[in-house]
Amino acid sequence: MGINISNPQILALRTEVERNFGKITSHSGFKNLSEQIEQRCREHISITTLERIWNYSTRNADNISVRILDIVSRFVGVDNWEDFCNTLYIKAKKESELFGSD
Repeated sequence: MGINISNPQILALRTEVERNFGKITSHSGFKNLSEQIEQRCREHISITTLERIWNYSTRNADNISVRILDIVSRFVGVDNWEDFCNTLYIKAKKESELFGSD
């Protein structure tokens, strides 16, 4: 069972990867990202899997496993996918409190 690539948390993860790695606009960019992930995390993610996460693939697969999302989360400096999502939740809660009124 995977998570759909249109999930807002996956979109946030892609944004965070690109903030650290740079904008990815080509197959060679995904190749370079795959190499960087393998070097930093000691785990392999195929180029086609990364292309699926970015919806760059022409294949009809639109779900990503949590195991893959764990690896990408570690690439951006978080322990796993669950921690990445929790961090987003905490950040969103803090930002909403800034605009709240008593």
